[in-house]
Amino acid sequence: MVGRFVTRTLALALLTALAQIAYYGLVGYRTVPQKVRLIDDYRPGLLDVVYFGDSTTVDSCPGDADCRPLPKMIGDALPHARVLPITHYAYHMGLYRAFCRRLAAAERPPAAAVVPINLRSFSVQWDRSPLWQFEKEQFLIDHPGFLARAFWRPLAVFRAVELNPLSMEAFGEVPVYAGATLAGQAADFEFMDPDADREAYHAAHFIYRYQYALSRDHRRLEALLDVVRMLEAAGATPVLYITPIDYQTGERYHGPAFTQQIEANVAVIQAALAECGAEAIDLSRALPPDAFCYGQHIHEHLDQEGRAFVAAQILPPIRAALASRLDTPQN
Repeated sequence: MVGRFVTRTLALALLTALAQIAYYGLVGYRTVPQKVRLIDDYRPGLLDVVYFGDSTTVDSCPGDADCRPLPKMIGDALPHARVLPITHYAYHMGLYRAFCRRLAAAERPPAAAVVPINLRSFSVQWDRSPLWQFEKEQFLIDHPGFLARAFWRPLAVFRAVELNPLSMEAFGEVPVYAGATLAGQAADFEFMDPDADREAYHAAHFIYRYQYALSRDHRRLEALLDVVRMLEAAGATPVLYITPIDYQTGERYHGPAFTQQIEANVAVIQAALAECGAEAIDLSRALPPDAFCYGQHIHEHLDQEGRAFVAAQILPPIRAALASRLDTPQN
């Protein structure tokens, strides 16, 4: 009796597995995120530039006559190169690291990889949000094999792959600091009503998004260093820049201490990068408030002049990387 039960259970498991494989073979690849498919299909060219990024690299502002995203601006300025954007709202350094592992293993890595360093991505608001972990993408990037991808959903259902390591309830209890001072918990900021008092909302969210004290052991900073090391070891030039933020408005709400914390966080990033001989172009305090366009929610989206300014700052090191690739004998 027990033997018959075991046999039937095994037969059912086998049929289920075959059905899952058949389903993935028929329609599964269409469920793979487009940016993951891009890296799957990557065929290296001599003059490739990969541009990583979050929404700040692609969104424009109302009233812009030139709505080109930053990767398109760079591509238009480099007609003999191919610029591949790997961008999506809320992408973070952990995802860039996963993508770079695949790029570093390519037959020929890109000549350059542009890596924006968004200061907000280190904050509790972004780094710890359960909505912005992209566990599925990271699993699919790291497991390009047919069977692993065919079974990712059952693995997730049975929690062999953890899709949401932090619940929304636990996220709400994460402490938020302004420097060394406790400013509240994530829920205190997440559940504020921006329409009740817009000024109070913005004042609080400039703290929530930018006033943490960055530590050297932050996981996104460690991921950034991994990105730099992988790219350099593979022969690709990392082009690093710290994205502009509306620091002047932050200072209007919180005084000079706001900008001092920004400067301190930038210094931690630069010191960490110096450990592997790298440096980021610091654009964090490069633009005035009118270069940004946000309504309720504070972010780093730039108008056309702001995006053109960023493009102009990063074009020289990209051009240098492309020239170096041309000067290097190719196998």
